[in-house]
Amino acid sequence: TGLLIDETGIKKAGCESVGVSRQYCGNLGKVENSQNLVMAALSIGAFYTPVDQELFLTEKWAKDKERMENAGIPDERVKKGLQTKPELAFEMIKRQKDLGVEFDYVAGDGLYGNDVKLLKKIDALDLLFVMDVHKTQRVYLEKPIYTPPPPKKEGTKGRKATRSTLTGDSIRVDSLMLKLEEESWKTIKIRKGTKGWIVSDVYGVNLHTVDRKTEEIYDRFLLIRRTKLDDGAFEYKYILTNAKQGRFSLEELIKMQAQRYFVERTFQEIKGDVGMDQYQVRGWRALQHHLSICSLVQLFILTEKWRFKDEMPRHG
Repeated sequence: TGLLIDETGIKKAGCESVGVSRQYCGNLGKVENSQNLVMAALSIGAFYTPVDQELFLTEKWAKDKERMENAGIPDERVKKGLQTKPELAFEMIKRQKDLGVEFDYVAGDGLYGNDVKLLKKIDALDLLFVMDVHKTQRVYLEKPIYTPPPPKKEGTKGRKATRSTLTGDSIRVDSLMLKLEEESWKTIKIRKGTKGWIVSDVYGVNLHTVDRKTEEIYDRFLLIRRTKLDDGAFEYKYILTNAKQGRFSLEELIKMQAQRYFVERTFQEIKGDVGMDQYQVRGWRALQHHLSICSLVQLFILTEKWRFKDEMPRHG
């Protein structure tokens, strides 16, 4: 079972609805007046349901306490001020773990996979993550070494160096793909789709990432997923995980990443079938009530799918 993290936007007119602002709206693919929700969904096979959500507040909202209070935002949220989407994601991950919800791994797109702080905090919870990263993510094939800053020479001008030097060469993850021979790839059947099996080529390598601010070095495993599109071109995805070497196979890890497809299905169904984006409320409490009811309805739909899975089998 995976805990899938992603965000979804809801287009809104006006400026009174809680959290509404001109911001990038993912499902519209552009900057628009909208509300953005960071959501968590549980998924196993072809079964999925939302379990948590946090409303993202832009800087204009987070720095305007009067506006937040007028919208009915709780004091504890007001005190937190500006929170990034990865920070909201971690609150949900920790909350679900503390509630005793069982899941085997956390998955998310590059917004979350490229956030060093988020991955570090997931590590601290002793949870497995399988996160997409941007193609520009830099990594080290050989473990780098930090050397302390050199002492300032007597008689020289300027300030003493305070930052350690990092030895070793970093590379972008997409440059790794360019060095691979055809026999390096392993072909894996991911899952059944509407047109038959979805098949991808996968390559995995142990490497290291760094946090220059804290000077910490992390041992990671990178997967490169290559999928042939209908037009014959290849699509590449880069996935970072903290899975220990040998604990999971390439097939197991890439199937965890592939479950991210179902968070999009979650958004489609909770909006299209349940009407999560169809509301005329403005305040915090009313919005939370609406979102909670929609999630309960979606959970009921899931239980019915599970009840009749043998009579009406689904792809999985």
